[in-house]
Amino acid sequence: MNIDPSFILAVWNFGNLTMLGWLAAAALPWIIHRWMRRPQHTTHWAAVDLLQAAIQNSSRRNQIQQLTLLAIRTLVLILLVVAAADPFSSNTIFGSALAERTHRILIVDQSTSMNCSQDDGTRLDRAKTLAQKLVDSGNPGDTFSVIGFSHTAQNVLGRPNRDKSLVLAAIRGLSQSHTVANVSAAIQGANAAIDSSDKTVAQYEIILFTDLGRNSWTLDPSTKAQIDALAQRAKLTLFKVGDQQRDNIAIVDLTVEPTIILQDQDVEIVAQVRNFEKRSYDALTLELFVDGQFRESKRVDLSANTAADVRFITRFVSEGSHNVQVAVTNANDCQALDDYRWLTTKVLRQLKIACVEGTPHAANDLARALAPGQPSPDNSSIGIVPQVIPASRLPQLDLTNYAAVFFCDVADLSSNETAHTTRYIEQGGNLVVFLGENTSPVQWNELVRDDGTPMLPVQIGSLVENEEVHFDPLDYRHPIVAPFRGRPASGLMHVAIWKYFRLATREDYPAAEIALAIDNGDPAIVVGPCVLGRVAVVALPCSLAARTAVGTPWSSFAVNPSFLPVVRDLVDELVGTSQQLKGNILVGDPLVCRWNSISQPTELRMRMPNGNLRQLPLPGSEDRGQIRFAESFTSGIYRLTANGNVIETIAVNLDPTESDLTTVNSVTLPTSLRMPSTKVAQFQQSDSLQRYAKCLLAAVFLLLIAESTVAWLLGRR
Repeated sequence: MNIDPSFILAVWNFGNLTMLGWLAAAALPWIIHRWMRRPQHTTHWAAVDLLQAAIQNSSRRNQIQQLTLLAIRTLVLILLVVAAADPFSSNTIFGSALAERTHRILIVDQSTSMNCSQDDGTRLDRAKTLAQKLVDSGNPGDTFSVIGFSHTAQNVLGRPNRDKSLVLAAIRGLSQSHTVANVSAAIQGANAAIDSSDKTVAQYEIILFTDLGRNSWTLDPSTKAQIDALAQRAKLTLFKVGDQQRDNIAIVDLTVEPTIILQDQDVEIVAQVRNFEKRSYDALTLELFVDGQFRESKRVDLSANTAADVRFITRFVSEGSHNVQVAVTNANDCQALDDYRWLTTKVLRQLKIACVEGTPHAANDLARALAPGQPSPDNSSIGIVPQVIPASRLPQLDLTNYAAVFFCDVADLSSNETAHTTRYIEQGGNLVVFLGENTSPVQWNELVRDDGTPMLPVQIGSLVENEEVHFDPLDYRHPIVAPFRGRPASGLMHVAIWKYFRLATREDYPAAEIALAIDNGDPAIVVGPCVLGRVAVVALPCSLAARTAVGTPWSSFAVNPSFLPVVRDLVDELVGTSQQLKGNILVGDPLVCRWNSISQPTELRMRMPNGNLRQLPLPGSEDRGQIRFAESFTSGIYRLTANGNVIETIAVNLDPTESDLTTVNSVTLPTSLRMPSTKVAQFQQSDSLQRYAKCLLAAVFLLLIAESTVAWLLGRR
C-alpha cells in the first residue's frame, strides 16, 4: 500500500502547535494508576489466602475492565488536546489533504464612492484589506480570481491562480476608478471566471466587497434575476465595507452662459454645489480658475441636503479653447474627488454662419436677423457673421469654416452635396433647413447618411394652406422658446401662418424634439442630434418673399418681432449646446473629436489628466472625420495633440450621482446574496474541514458518555 508522505508528516503539522503541550495531561491517568499500585508486604493467613485464591480467578477480567476505562479517559484527553491544536487548519498539510478544492472569485468595487475616506483609509482600502485576509486564510489547494469592477469588470489575473503571492499582488494593484459601478458587469465577470475555472474544483465561492451605494445597487428585475442565476452556480457572499452615512459636499454641475462665447465679452460661469450632509455649512469657499490661473473666489452658505448656484462673471480676451475649473477649498468632507469640476469653452472672435439660398433673396431676412445692421461679413468685427451663398456654390464650399449652415428654400441635394453635408454634420457641424416653395419633400425624405440612417429628424409631408393658424409654444418647454415665457408682447403667439409643410417625427430618430408647434398639433420646428452635430427643420420659409397661390406670404414670421430672438435662440441651441456637449462629458463616455481631413498629421496623442501620453492611430477614411478615445476613466482635462500641438481639449467630469453616498437597504437585495453580520477578521474554512472538526468533537462527546457508562457499570460490581 502506497502512503502519501504528506499524510505521515501531518501529525507534526498543527494550526496551534503550542496546544500540544497539554498532551502531558493524557499521562495523568497512567501516573495515578501506577501511584495507586503501592508496595505490598505479604503476611500469610489461611482465611486471606483462601480469599486471594478466589480473587486471582477473576483478576484477568478485572484488569481488562480497568485498562479499558483508563484508555477511554486517556483518549478523551488526547482528542481534546488535538482538537485544540487544530490539525484540520487550512494551513496544515493534513487540513490541505482533507479540504475540498475551492475556486474563490473576489470581486472588488472600484467606483467613485469607494474613495470615501474612513478611519482606516478609504472604502477601497478596506475592501482590499479584507480580500487579502481571505486569501491568507485560504486552503493551499484553492484557486483565486480577482475582479475589479466599476462601469466595466476586469479579471486582473486573467485565469484562476493558486499562487497566493500573485493573487495578493493583484489585489494590492486595484486602483480607484472615477466611474459608476455596474453590477451587471460584475455578474458577467463572475460567470466568465467560473467558465474558465479548472473543472476539478469541488465548489465555487463568489465574494463581493462593496459599499452598496444606492446609485449602483438599486437593482432592476433583470439584474436581480442574473444574481439569482449566479447563485445556482456558486455560493454568493457580500461584505459591506462602507460604515454609517458619510457627509459629503460636491460640485454637481458647471455651465456657462451664454453657450456661445465671443471674445472679450462678459460670460457667467455657474457652479452648482450640493450639500449631501445632515448638517449645515457656513462660508463654503469656491474658487474659479481659467487655464490654471486663479480668477475669483466666492462664499456660500448651505443648509442640510440643499444645493445652490454660485455665479462668477468673467471674460476671455483671446479666442480658442479655454479650460475652466471651480473647486471647493474648505469642504473637509470624506470625498475629495467631487470637490472639483471642469469645463472647456471655445471662445470665438466671429461666429460664421452660411446662409445657403435656393432662390434669390430667400436668405436675406435670415441674414438681417442674425446680424442686424451688418449686411456683409467684416473680418475685423466680433460677433455673428452671416454669409449669403447661392446653392450652386455648395459643392465648392468648405463647410468646416462655419459654425452652422442654414438651407433656405433649397430644392434638394445631389449625392455629392448630400455626402458633403452629412460629413460636416457628423464631424460636429449644425444644419438648419427652412422649407419653402422649391422644397422637394420626396428628395429630402430620401436623404440618408452612409449607414442608411436619415439625415433629417422628420418626414416632410404635404403642403397645408388656405387656413390661418398660429404657433403653439408647448408650454415653453424647449430652450428655443423658453425665453418667451411670460412675455405676451414678444409677438410669438401672433404670428399668422397661411401655408406650411406638415412634418412628422421619425420613429428611427428617437432623440428628435419638437421645439415649437402649430396650434393644430403639427410640428413647426423639430431639432435632433446627428452624431457630433445637430439638425433642425422649420416647416416655414425664413423670407417674406415666399408667397401663396393668392399672393399672400406663407406667414408673417419673418416680419414679426419674435423672428429675431427665435433665430438667435436656434443658433444658441444648435451651436452653443453642440460645442458644450462635445467638450464636456462624464467619466466613462467615449471622447469623440472632430477631425479636419484636409490636414493629415504624422502623430496623434491624447494627454491624460495625470500628464501621461497615449498614442492614437491615425484616422482613415473609414473614421468619417472622427477621432474616438474610449479610455476616459479619470476626471480632468484631456488634450488631443497632433504633431505635438494641442488641437482640442475635452473636460471629463464625475457622474454627480456618485456624490450621494447613501447606501441601499439590504432588504431590497436578492435573498441569494448572503451578507454576514460580523466583521471579516477571519474567513471560515471549507465545508469539508468543518465536517472533520465536527466529527472529532462528536467523538469526544461519545467517549465521555462511554466513560461515564463504563465507570457506572464497574461501580455496581
